[in-house]
Amino acid sequence: MLNFMEEDRVRILDLEAQIRVLERSISTLRAEQELTQNRLDAYKYPILTLPHEITSKIFTHFLPMYPAAPASLTSLTHVCRHWRDVALANPALWCTMMIEVDVKTTPYARAQIRAMSDAWIGRSGSRPLSIHINSANPAFLHELFTEPSTMDSARWAHLTLDAPLSALPKTGCPLPALRSLDFTSLAFTIIGEAFTFYEAPQLHIAVLSGRVIPRVTLPWTQLLCLTLHNVDLYHSIRILRQTPNLMRCTITLSDNVIPELELGSRLAQEADVVLPCVESLILYDDSWFQALAESRVLDLFVVPSLARLELDAGFLGEAPISALESFLSKAGCSSLQEVCIRGQSTINDGNGICQAFPAIRRFSFPDSSSDEAER
Repeated sequence: MLNFMEEDRVRILDLEAQIRVLERSISTLRAEQELTQNRLDAYKYPILTLPHEITSKIFTHFLPMYPAAPASLTSLTHVCRHWRDVALANPALWCTMMIEVDVKTTPYARAQIRAMSDAWIGRSGSRPLSIHINSANPAFLHELFTEPSTMDSARWAHLTLDAPLSALPKTGCPLPALRSLDFTSLAFTIIGEAFTFYEAPQLHIAVLSGRVIPRVTLPWTQLLCLTLHNVDLYHSIRILRQTPNLMRCTITLSDNVIPELELGSRLAQEADVVLPCVESLILYDDSWFQALAESRVLDLFVVPSLARLELDAGFLGEAPISALESFLSKAGCSSLQEVCIRGQSTINDGNGICQAFPAIRRFSFPDSSSDEAER
């Protein structure tokens, strides 16, 4: 028994000696760990040594071209605390915002969206805002367009709106800083619905698409640039008669509310569309049968200041040179310098057209076998 205990005592002494050796090793390792960590903590990443102003400027290049909305700005704030502080302190990063509110969004979820929107807008300082809204939620849209203080709408300079007219109030709130509007509605619209932007004194650019075109009211006379997508000829003419100050006009014509067999006779009775300031006119025919070409739509336009004309070949019919001569004679556009005729499979002699109009500096014929001609 005594021999056994003696062996255990010796073993304990041996273990204690090994433990002391290991503890000294651990102590050495901990000291090295501390030195290494201190060295890492003292290291300055080159990107973090930049002045805040330069880092902030780099962040602005992370954004798409204003007024387009970025996919997500908060990713910049997730890299490190320094980047977060720089990003949150730069108003230029928070001037554009995209909001999507589903029709089934609950009041609680709408309140959260509102709180996040207010925080985002608060970071933008006093800069003009570019707001992108995609929503079919009537409660959200009514709050947005009937309460002027909502989301600081007095600072909205650019508005992109995709919403059904049935979900909007009849009249929008005042938008005193609004300069451009892009309004689309792909949802079904009940006849009689309308939406009015009644107070937008700085609105000069409008892009309207689909079913909103016949039922939206804008300050037409002050518009300088107008784009109408998927509009029938009747409503496009009605709108253009109210836009005497347009400088750029783009129209994509779709199927007509007037039967096509009656279209020609109806157009013959229409008065000219006089646009004295238009410098660029672009016409596309997106109708089902592309029968607008036979209706001599081009003859309706009187554009004496026109410098650039772009159109589908069908608008010139089977005798493009004669059609273009007739248009130029009636329009009185002696300043026309560029003509682009698209999809002109019916026009085989592009060079002949160029030679027929020597005063026009540049012709181009995309989607054809004829090379682009330029003088």
